[in-house]
Amino acid sequence: MPDLNLHPRLVYLADTAACLVLGAVLIAAAAPLTALIGWTLPPALLIALGVILLPWAAFNLMTARVQRLTPAILATHVAGDALWVAGSVALAALYASQMGQLGLFLVLGQAVAVAGMLLLKLAFARPFFNPA
Repeated sequence: MPDLNLHPRLVYLADTAACLVLGAVLIAAAAPLTALIGWTLPPALLIALGVILLPWAAFNLMTARVQRLTPAILATHVAGDALWVAGSVALAALYASQMGQLGLFLVLGQAVAVAGMLLLKLAFARPFFNPA
């Protein structure tokens, strides 16, 4: 298998793009997504989550551009991503009886994606602390 030699900043750029896209989708399509998920929570919740993702995208972009990753920046990413995953799992658990299979897949699928992004951030953290 070839060595990809990926730069540690790429994970933050990828997260920036993902947050911008998901944030825009949540804001623009909150009502249809609420119906698709199948819960009784108002579409305003998805709009609020979409709005939250926009500054998070900016924070990811800022992180990608800093010279060195600091423990505070990494801790903020760990806390933010972990809270998103925990919140998603909690919503799925609390509203599972209302959601169809597609709704559960959407809510838990994005939780798995965020958890994967968090693992990538942790995996790429060491070289980012000591850039060459």
